Amino acid sequence: MTEEFRKLNNQGLEEFKKWIAEGGKGLLPLHLLESRQHSVPTDFSISVDLPDFKNRFEFGKHLVEMLKHIPHTEIENDINFWSTLALTWFDSISNRTENGHRIVQEMARYILKLNWHDYRHLVKTPWKLVRLHDQHSKFLLVTSVRKEVTPLSVTNETLEQIGSRQTLLRNKQVIRVLSKLYYDSSNDQLKQKLFSKGGGTPHRTGIIVRQLTLTYDLEHMSERAIYDILPREFDRWKEGGQFD
Repeated sequence: MTEEFRKLNNQGLEEFKKWIAEGGKGLLPLHLLESRQHSVPTDFSISVDLPDFKNRFEFGKHLVEMLKHIPHTEIENDINFWSTLALTWFDSISNRTENGHRIVQEMARYILKLNWHDYRHLVKTPWKLVRLHDQHSKFLLVTSVRKEVTPLSVTNETLEQIGSRQTLLRNKQVIRVLSKLYYDSSNDQLKQKLFSKGGGTPHRTGIIVRQLTLTYDLEHMSERAIYDILPREFDRWKEGGQFD
């Protein structure tokens, strides 16, 4: 159902934070979005009904389509906007114990932080990565265990390793190269043994890319050129990669 979208104001945001800090007990505080004291109207409408998704990549595709009528510059750094979506869909992006109690993760998963924690937000990050990289964002949004359905609360270790490096995450050429190195497109899953701490793994990627930027202008290099300058430790992941 598409309806006028109200977002939390700062007072409402503080109330949401308090509810999270207290363990997310009881009913979702959706009443904050109906209160003039805690929320404000916006100029756009959003469908708040959320279908089921196989993984966070599919979730990201849905968000990109749903929000395409809103200029991304208008919402990208809007803490209240993304935190409101996290409130609205809290039960879809979090798990429960066997006894039915919500499993609440760290605050940055729900309340957007405009620092290196940015990538940890459970709603904004899938939207951002799919908007920037489309299919090439898969290796950052799916897990290494192939399942029919992966909960939206489960984040990818590859993203955890390189997500705090915002310049890297925005570099389309580098992300395309890493996608071809780390994602097995023939089996539609991450390559095996990707999360060891050996050479060329995501654990090392951020360090290597930072070193390369001291010598090369990665922003303006082709995929093939970036691929060719990667040190030998990445050779184990190059098998099957196709570069023009």
